[in-house]
Amino acid sequence: MNYYDEEFKPWETVDGRCVVADEAVWNRLIELNALREPPILDMPANDVAIVKVPTDIFEDVEGPVQNSSGGQLFRTETAWNVLTGFPFGVRELAVELSVDHMLPRFFQAIDSTQHVDYLLMTQRPELVREKWDFAYPPHSEDWPRTNGEKMHRRNVILATYAETQADIERLIPELLKCHDLCKGLAVICNPKEELSFSCYGDELMYPIDLIIAEGNEHPIHPQWLRSLREQCKYASVKFNFASWGEYQHGASARPEYHCHVFQPDGPWMEKVGKSRSGRTLDGQEHNGRIA
Repeated sequence: MNYYDEEFKPWETVDGRCVVADEAVWNRLIELNALREPPILDMPANDVAIVKVPTDIFEDVEGPVQNSSGGQLFRTETAWNVLTGFPFGVRELAVELSVDHMLPRFFQAIDSTQHVDYLLMTQRPELVREKWDFAYPPHSEDWPRTNGEKMHRRNVILATYAETQADIERLIPELLKCHDLCKGLAVICNPKEELSFSCYGDELMYPIDLIIAEGNEHPIHPQWLRSLREQCKYASVKFNFASWGEYQHGASARPEYHCHVFQPDGPWMEKVGKSRSGRTLDGQEHNGRIA
C-alpha cells in the first residue's frame, strides 16, 4: 500500500527540454476534484486523496516548454498601448511558454482541488519560498497567508528524499524553513546507512510531521528501520513504512531468485522483487499519515 493514491507529473525534463504532460493528465486533477461519488480509489467519500508529484517543480529549469510531441508551447498576451493604456488593434500576442509560466498554473490546479492533498517532492527546499511567490490566489479568509504574500496551502505536504546522513544534514534545515507554507513536512527515507535526526537537538523533528521509509534497489538493514521508528516515537512524529523494496528480510528461498546479500552485523536479505517483499516490520504494518 503506497502512502499516496495517485502520481502526477505536470512536466519533466527530457534531454534538457522541459516537456509538459498532455491535457488529459492535467484534466485528471479536475476529475479528482469533481468525483466524490462513487468514491475515488475505493476510499470513503469524506476521505482525502493523496497525489504524489515526483517532478521537482521548484528546480531551476531554463528554456522553452514543449509538449510530449516536441512542439513548442505558447501563451497569449494582450498588447497594450503604453501611451493610452488601451489595447492595440491586435489584442493577442503569442509568447513562448516557460516553466515560470507553468508554475502558477500548477498552483492554481492545487488551489482548485482542495480535497486532494499533494505530496510535493523536492531536492531544492532552499528554493521553495522563492517559487511559492509565483501564485497569487484571490485574497480571502479561506486563503490564510503568512509571511507577507506567501500563502499557507493546507492541502500541500512538502517532502524531500534522504538516503544518507549527508542528505539529512543538507536538506532538512532548509525544509524546516517551509513549515508555515503548507499542511506538513515529510522526509522519504530510502536508507543506505543508519540515519539519525538527533543532530538537531531535543526538538529534532518538531516541525517534521512524517517519516516515510521505503526500500528500493538496495537492501535495507532492519535495524535502520527500527531506529527511524524509535526516533519518530520519541519525537511524536508519524511513521510510515511503505515497502522493503527489491530485498526482503527473512525471505524464504525461491528457486527463481539467486541474489542474496549478507550484512555483517545483520541478517540475510533475499532479492524477491517489490511485488513480493511486503511492508511489514517486526510483523506489523506502520501506516502513519498526516491528518
